[in-house]
Amino acid sequence: MIIYDNRGFFALLLRVKGTVYSGIFVRCLAAALFGVLAAILQDRGLVGASTSYLTEGNFQMLYTFIGTVLGLMLSFRLSMAYNRWEEANMQMGSFRQCTRNIISSLAAHISASEDDIKDAMSVLREMRHLIVSLCVLIIKDLHDDTNIEDLVSLGYLSPSNVDHISESRVHLFADHISASHVEARPARVRPALLTVLIRQKLKELVKKRYVGSEVFATSEARIDELSRVFSSLLRIAATPMPFIMNHFLKVIMALYVFTVPFGIVAHLKWLTPVALLVISLLFFGADQIAVEIEEPLGQDLNDIDPAFHIVRLDIETAAMVAHIQHMNKIPRRDQDVPTLASNWHHLELDNSVTSGTTPYQHPVRPVISDEQPLLSGR
Repeated sequence: MIIYDNRGFFALLLRVKGTVYSGIFVRCLAAALFGVLAAILQDRGLVGASTSYLTEGNFQMLYTFIGTVLGLMLSFRLSMAYNRWEEANMQMGSFRQCTRNIISSLAAHISASEDDIKDAMSVLREMRHLIVSLCVLIIKDLHDDTNIEDLVSLGYLSPSNVDHISESRVHLFADHISASHVEARPARVRPALLTVLIRQKLKELVKKRYVGSEVFATSEARIDELSRVFSSLLRIAATPMPFIMNHFLKVIMALYVFTVPFGIVAHLKWLTPVALLVISLLFFGADQIAVEIEEPLGQDLNDIDPAFHIVRLDIETAAMVAHIQHMNKIPRRDQDVPTLASNWHHLELDNSVTSGTTPYQHPVRPVISDEQPLLSGR
């Protein structure tokens, strides 16, 4: 996602990266060349009185009507595309809030004796790691990224966790369910398997009486909500806009843009290429915006940046756990520290383009002594 200052009018006006220009340059150039062709034909008298008659009467009415309908269709397409983008953004926010609520509820209600408090904090810390890993795996799943070794190197997943959710383990189930489906998208099963591990850790907290049954029921409901949000994100990522609508719109747009110069050339003459450049910029630009934002969970510059949500979630949940650990006098060197903020590019999921420092770009250093702050940066 491009982070920018919307108050800089001229800076925005002159910017090229992340705009529609690169996507529509060839089409606009082709439209302008059609305008040049129409001007040449008109100058040589090959576009004659019949075209002039149509331009002054029926042609203008016809193309005014087609242009109006095309504009309405493009507005509808832009609205649908932005609604998908906004829904994905809201679901990412819900995802972050739901995950944060799980950790905050467990951290606030966890209770253990002085002898068991370290074990309780250890289970809570591991559960936080699993939940953050689930968030990262969901984004990897949406991007068809099968690598999970980076989460192991960062300490969020243990080798035993990886064994439970590895693709080789998933392939063992192929005899019992649709083998072709599992082999086609083996990574799609990983979040579900990791959810099972999270529920097992939650059950362990209850079994050891570190949390009560009410907290268990609430956390289970929030895990269900987490799964629902993931399903919504997957639906947005896996369901494109209807092909028939996109195809028909592009056909009408191409017919309009590449035939209108022969109707306006009698009046504009050598200004026809300029007029075509403006018309094509308007229609092709609107279509390109819709193309860019209708798949908001990809890795294009204007897609939603998962780093903002997941890295902040990592920092927030680590702060919650660290606060409880501090209240229970757990040594700071044994406390949980978020590491995604300083290693997000290592996960190869970042699509942000910024002109300055953003909240999730501040590094978070591992705490190795009691004198160092738990969280560094803003």
